[in-house]
Amino acid sequence: MHLKNLALLKTAEEGADHFASVRFAPAYDAVTTRVFPRLEHDRMALKLNGRDDNLSPEDFEILARTIELPARWAAQCMSTMARSISDAVGTLVLPEGYRLAGDRILDRLRDIVNGRLGPFI
Repeated sequence: MHLKNLALLKTAEEGADHFASVRFAPAYDAVTTRVFPRLEHDRMALKLNGRDDNLSPEDFEILARTIELPARWAAQCMSTMARSISDAVGTLVLPEGYRLAGDRILDRLRDIVNGRLGPFI
């Protein structure tokens, strides 16, 4: 489901006729495109709670209930992930072809990330 930025990790013992576990893979390919020319209007392929932009903790809480995850665990995961992203945002670098634009794009990217993290921390 690459277009939806979802992947499942399935594990099974060799020769088994069923999976021992199935879980969502860690997030990947989740970099914002808003700061790059001609991509600023891109939206997520997968809507969450009917939304594809400016997701809130409530949107993820509804997802957690829908897929029967404990609310407390989901809230803890959101907070931990938000803090990790906040800690890492200062280490962002641009792809080679965009480095000439430098600080302007990086500042915009950091502003977007930090602005959206607020409700989750």
